[in-house]
Formats: sequence, structure tokens, C-alpha cells
Amino acid sequence: MAMRAEPLNLKFAVTNFGPLASAEIDLRPLTIFVGPSNTGKSYMAILIYAFLRSWENLHYFESRRFDFGSLRDGEEDRFREEAEKLQEIVENMKRAVMVSDFPELSRSHLRKMIRDQEFLGGILDRELMRCFDIIPVGHLIRSSSDPQPMKIIASRSRQNKPFWDFSVSVRGQEFVCDGNISDFSVFEATDQERVNFLTRIPFTSPHKDSRQISAAYRLHRLASFFEGYLKETLLDFGDVHYLPAARSGMMQAHRVIASSLVARSVRAGFEQIQLPTLSGVIADFLQKIILYKEERRGIRWGARWGSPFRRAHKELARVADSMENDILSGEIRADFSSTLDYPGFVYRPKGAAQDIGLARTSSMVAELAPIILFLRGHVSRGDVLIIEEPESHLHPAAQTKLAAVLAELISNDVKVIITTHSEWLLQAISNLMREGELREGGDESEDVSSPVLRSEEVGAWLFRPGKGDSGSTVQELKFDPIAGISPPDYEEVDLALYNRSAKLQDQLQVPGHRIGSDYEGDIRGEEKP
Repeated sequence: MAMRAEPLNLKFAVTNFGPLASAEIDLRPLTIFVGPSNTGKSYMAILIYAFLRSWENLHYFESRRFDFGSLRDGEEDRFREEAEKLQEIVENMKRAVMVSDFPELSRSHLRKMIRDQEFLGGILDRELMRCFDIIPVGHLIRSSSDPQPMKIIASRSRQNKPFWDFSVSVRGQEFVCDGNISDFSVFEATDQERVNFLTRIPFTSPHKDSRQISAAYRLHRLASFFEGYLKETLLDFGDVHYLPAARSGMMQAHRVIASSLVARSVRAGFEQIQLPTLSGVIADFLQKIILYKEERRGIRWGARWGSPFRRAHKELARVADSMENDILSGEIRADFSSTLDYPGFVYRPKGAAQDIGLARTSSMVAELAPIILFLRGHVSRGDVLIIEEPESHLHPAAQTKLAAVLAELISNDVKVIITTHSEWLLQAISNLMREGELREGGDESEDVSSPVLRSEEVGAWLFRPGKGDSGSTVQELKFDPIAGISPPDYEEVDLALYNRSAKLQDQLQVPGHRIGSDYEGDIRGEEKP
């Protein structure tokens, strides 16, 4: 059963960041970045990817912050008391548990994670350098002569109230972060599945004979506890995936890239080897392709919180199937027959008896293949999927069909962010939004089985170049039931083309020139009457 994406209520604001002078983005289930090239669309998309990855990786750093071997006198008892209070809160849940209900050590940990540079700030610093392939992060500052530092602010709200915020300020080599968390409900007493899991956490160490090991064990359990409610309550997103604009070429050559890197790496020590560096978004994409494996359909149970982590959900696999049927007219398959440790990918057209390697297919097939593969092997409900220019190499008719695919993903609780230059795609998305409004109004004339989009689920943001070297700015493109989502510069291009065409046609309509049907007949060799 389809489950529509929940509102994100997550905002990003930047100043003096890359090509952007300033921007403020409010993420929706479907977020669209439009505008001319070199205005910062990809910069913003990569920033969002780096931030969400930093949040995912926060718990890896958290569990290493304790020095288990140097506990001071009295700390053992303090940690034991903290653990017992946490367990008592969980076992006696009669209402929603707020942050303020937790003991001070737990609350101070939470504040440190979002405020201290060694936690979220430090991870984001590393992720920005990795994803943009730069060192240091100060290279992302738009203008060194601008007195304003580069600023990145992320914030989230609940029921129109501030939930948490996090900010980074970069000036030269200086990297400063700060954050704040409001008093919020960590979980509800009605969430019996989570309560049952928490009550099973062993707060008592099995090492009764060692006070230090016992304290370390309790600290480890506390770290696991924080990992769960930080990721699931503060952000409650799944994994984040990025499909870069150059994916069609990488799909056609990924086995060559992988085998070359492996061949060169095994010669390390015998000769001087210099492996090329890749930006984090490209490296992550290639890794998921090289390590691709279609997992069993359905639900795989994870360790954290005892909650289900879905992989390759059957509804998302159906979306991939519909892409193959409606757009590709064929099937994308993973070929594991090679002796290599990574798969190849082939395309089989409808009715054909032979597979075709992606290197010999059209660029459209190579462009859409990774989207299909990610839906089958990587993307789950609740995940964030970022796609640069999904319409690349597609005929306009295929671009319009792609809009329905995006609507299907939203209806299955996948959050999608795209960059695009396609007027066809925007018009098709606008039509789906119009259909959504009609359906909400009770219009039964529409096919209720077809995917639609609600206006509140879609946010479009126009990136505009500044004058001179002032940097780009961003403004929201409001949906209009008549005009749809229509960037003004598209209309300017249409008008300029029309005026130019009309002028040339007027110039051609002179004695001695044949235009229109007479000219076409002359080309076909027909006699002019």
C-alpha cells in the first residue's frame, strides 16, 4: 500500500557559499532546483547530501568519545546512576518522554553532539571536503574579499515550532559550529515496539569483577541509545543517495574504472602509484554500483531500536519495473557471471533474445539504468534520493513519463531532490499537481490509480545569477494552477525564439522565395501547379 512522504520541515540557508551569495531552501518531499548553469544548483544538492551523511555517521564518532581506560574516582557510580535513571524512565513510561526528563549527563551529551566541533561539526567539515574534493573547506568560500564569512545553517521545525538548528561559520582557516535543541518528545508511550526494545537493553555489565569495564560497558550502551534517538527522532530520515550528472558515462565504463584501479593498487610497493581522487558523490555512486547486489524483497530487521530497515522494498521495485516498461521498452539486468567480484550491467530490449552491454546502448538507457538499479538494490522507504538532471538524454515524451516516476516515489515515502533544465519535465510535474488538486476536490473524472502530486509536496527553487560577480541568489517558484511551475527565464527564451522566427519568416516572404507547402513540395520533387 502506498504511503506518501511526510513533510520534511527541514531548511538550509547559506551565505557566501560557492557560487551562491545567499540562498534559503525549504525541503519538500519533492524538491526541484532550476535555473541557468553555474548558479549553484549542484553545490546546494551536494551540501544537503554531505549534511545528511554527516548526521548518518554521527554515531560512529560518538561511541569513540569515551576514554574507557582513564575513569576518575566517582565516575563509575555516576554512570551507573545515569543508566538506572534511563532504564527507570523507559520501564515506567506513562506519557511522552521529553528531553528534559532525562538525567543531566544524557542531556549534556545531546547538546555536545550538535554543538561541539568534534562531533557533528567535525564530521560535516570532513564530509564537505570529501564530497567537493577540496582541502580545506575554506575553498568553498565564494569570495575571499567579502567581509561576510561563509555560513551554513540547517534547521528543523515541528508543528511550526523550532525543533533544532545547527550552524557553521567559515572564515579562512577558522571553522566554528553551534547548535541548539529544543525540549521535544523523544518517543511516545504508545510506541510499544520501541519501549519493548529499550527495556531489553542490558544496562548492567556482564563483567562484574571489573569496575572500569563495567563503566565502559554502560557508557557503550548509552552511546547506542543516543545513536538511535538522534537519528530517528531528530532527523528521522533513512539513507541518502546521490546520482551525479555524469552517471551515464560511469555506467558504461564502471568495470573498466574498477578493474584499472584494482590492477594499479596491487602494484603498490613495486612501483610508485598515484591513484586519482574522486569527489565523494562520484566515489559513493561508483561504490554502490560496483558493490551492487539486489537484496531479498520485503523487510530486513536491523539492530537499532528493533525497528524494520527496509531494503529493495517491493513497491519501489515495481516503480523500477514501470520505468523499464514505459520508458526503456526493455529490462536492465545485473550480470554476475563474470569471474570479477563486481557485476556488469546489460539491457535486453522487449522481444530480443540477446542482452546488450550498456556501452552499446543508447545514452538514455545508460542514464536511467542507475535509477532503476538504485530502486531495486539501495533505496528504501524514508530514504532521500538526489538526482542531477534526471531528464538528460531523454526524448521529451520520455521526460514527461519520468514525472510520473517521481510521483510514484513520493507516494512510497521516498524524498526526492532533483536539478533540472527541462521545461517538459516541469510541465508534466505541474500537470500532476493540477490532477492532485482536482482529486482532493473530489473530482472523480480522473483515474484514481494514476500517481499525482499535492501542491504542498512539491517545492521548486529558482537559482538566478547575480549581476557582475555578486553571486547567485535563490527564490521559491510558487505553483500556479494556470501557469504551473514556470521559470521566468524559460518564457524569455520562448519569446526570443518566437520573435526571431517571426522576423525570419517575414524576411523570407518576398518575391522569388518559396515558403510553406510550396517549398516542401519542391523538396519532395513534386511539380508546382
